[in-house]
Amino acid sequence: MAQLCPRAISDLASAQTTHDQITAAKHIRNALVGHPTNKEAFVRHGLVDVLAQILSTYSGRDRTIPEDGSALSGQEEVVLQALVLLRSIVKGLARGAV
Repeated sequence: MAQLCPRAISDLASAQTTHDQITAAKHIRNALVGHPTNKEAFVRHGLVDVLAQILSTYSGRDRTIPEDGSALSGQEEVVLQALVLLRSIVKGLARGAV
């Protein structure tokens, strides 16, 4: 896990496309959910700062809701994944795992 954290966080932080960001975030999500010690390692390696950066770049002001009920935009999916990761970390904090 020690080697996975910095590499996975770097992949998320340096992703050039929303697809790459989504893929990196889902990879991290799979390593975090249900794994308290992994959460602690990812937090120590700076994941929260990267997630804060992702969230700070999205305003949502230009969002229009499609009438056809289509899926989220790529950027919205990145934001959703960042929020899922933060929720998992916070749940770990609440349980004393992080």
